Amino acid sequence: MFLKILLIILFILFPLGQLERIPLVNPQIGLYFHDVVIVILVIYGLLKKLKNNPVIKSAEVFIAVATLSLVINAMTRTPQEILIAFLYLARFGLYFGLYIVCSQNGDFKKNFLTKLLLSAGSLSAIFGIGQYLFFPDIRPLTIYGWDPHYFRVVGTFLEPGFIGLICVLTIVLSLLTNSWLSLIISYICLALTYSRSSYLAFLAALSVLAYFRKSWQLLAGGIVVLLVTIIILPRPSGEGAKLERQFSIFSRIQNWQQAIEVIKAKPLLGVGFNFYRYEARDKGFLDPNRWQFSHSGAGIDNSFLFILATTGVFGLLTFIWLIYELIKKNLNNGLFIASLVAICMHSIFNNSLFFAPVMIWLWVLAAL
Repeated sequence: MFLKILLIILFILFPLGQLERIPLVNPQIGLYFHDVVIVILVIYGLLKKLKNNPVIKSAEVFIAVATLSLVINAMTRTPQEILIAFLYLARFGLYFGLYIVCSQNGDFKKNFLTKLLLSAGSLSAIFGIGQYLFFPDIRPLTIYGWDPHYFRVVGTFLEPGFIGLICVLTIVLSLLTNSWLSLIISYICLALTYSRSSYLAFLAALSVLAYFRKSWQLLAGGIVVLLVTIIILPRPSGEGAKLERQFSIFSRIQNWQQAIEVIKAKPLLGVGFNFYRYEARDKGFLDPNRWQFSHSGAGIDNSFLFILATTGVFGLLTFIWLIYELIKKNLNNGLFIASLVAICMHSIFNNSLFFAPVMIWLWVLAAL
C-alpha cells in the first residue's frame, strides 16, 4: 500500500513539469520533488527480494560503462563538475529503479499503473492547452534559459517538443484503452505544439499500432487527420508556428556537427556521462556568459549522439543492448513497442530518452 501511495504522489507531481523544480544555488543542478519521491520509492521497493532478468542486467552494464566513462574523464574536471555529473547518472539509475520496483512487486496491477499514466498524461495536456490560451508568449522566460516560444503549447515542461511527445504517448495509451476524452485532449495539445518531431513520433506510433492490429486503416486515418489538422491550424505571427521553418533545422544540424566533433576526440568511452556541457563550453559551443543557464547546453538534439559523445561506442552498444532486451521482453506488447518507437523517433531530433518525464513513463510502461 505504501508503494501505491508513493506512485500516486509521483504521478500527481508528473504534470507539474518545471513547476515542481526545487531551486538550488547552482543552476546546473535540476532537483525536483518527484526525484525525492522516486528515491524513497526505489529504496523501499528494493528492500524486497528481487528476481533478476536480462533487462536489469543490460541496464546495469550500461550504468557501469557510463560510470567508468565518468571516472576516467573526472581527472580533467573540477569537484563541482564531477558531483553534478554524478547526480545525473544517479538519477538515471534511480529512474530505472522504477522499472524494477513496479515489475517485481505484486502490489502494482496493470490497470492501476495504466490509470496513473493516463491521468498524468491527460492532465499534462490540459495544462498545455491552458498555457496556450492564457500564457501563449513565454519569451519573457528567455532570461531563465528557456527558448522564446510564441503561441505554441509548451505546457509545464516549457518545451513544445517534450510536451508533444508526452501527448503522443498519452494518445497511444488512450487508443488502446478506449479513453476517447483523453485522446481528443491530447491530440489538440499535440497539434498546438507545432512540433514536427512530435508529429513524426505520432505517425511512427500509429504505424506500429496498425501493424499489431492488422489494420492499416488506423494509420491511413491518422495521416488524414494530421494533414487536415496542419491545414486548419492557426498561423499566428512568429517563426515557431511555421511548420516550414528552417532555423531549427539548421540549428540541429549545427548541434549534430558539434557533437560529431566531440565524438571524434574520444570515440571509445566518450567525454564522460553528463560532462557534455563542460566539453561544449571548453570548445566554445556555448555562450561563455550563459553556459550554466542554458537548459539545452548539457545535451544534444539526438539521444543516440548524446550517448555516443558521453559514453562512447561501448556506451552506445550497451544502451542498444538494453533497448533490445526491452523489445524482446515486450515483443507482443503493442502498447510498449509503439511507445518505444515513438520515443526513439523523437529522440533523433531531441534528447528525449534522457528527459525525466519520458524516462519515468518509459520505465513504468515497461513494467506493465
